[in-house]
Amino acid sequence: MPDLRVDPLLSYARRVDGAIEVVLAIEGERSGDADVALRLLGGGEVTDIPATATPSGPGRFRVEAVVPAERVGERARRMKLLDPEGAEPRNLQSRLLVRDGMPVALLPGRTPDTLLPEPPPRSAPATSRTRVRRSRARSAPGVGRLRRRGRGGA
Repeated sequence: MPDLRVDPLLSYARRVDGAIEVVLAIEGERSGDADVALRLLGGGEVTDIPATATPSGPGRFRVEAVVPAERVGERARRMKLLDPEGAEPRNLQSRLLVRDGMPVALLPGRTPDTLLPEPPPRSAPATSRTRVRRSRARSAPGVGRLRRRGRGGA
């Protein structure tokens, strides 16, 4: 099943009385109001939070959940939507970022790949011309200091 796209302009997360309120505007069809669950994944932990889903326009619905801050922890969490009818959990193209003393952030888009691409091969070794420039740059300040001492005549 494809991931559910979350509208970044109409979705938000904020702190409210020691909890985190998450409101997601999701593109997709949903018939009527329903109780669903929001699954938060991260750091090897899985937390299911009760939520409500309501239609909010043609081809769009809204999911609202209130998460106790202590159940989230300090990390970025991937999110999935769990349907009460036992269907496969659907990935949401949004992540929840929580840090103590910082505003809560809803990060749009899919979770990035954590593996970096292979680095490009290194360039050719320095030429003799480059080595001469480097050696001049290193020796110039020292040579200048010796000259200044010699001129003072102390």
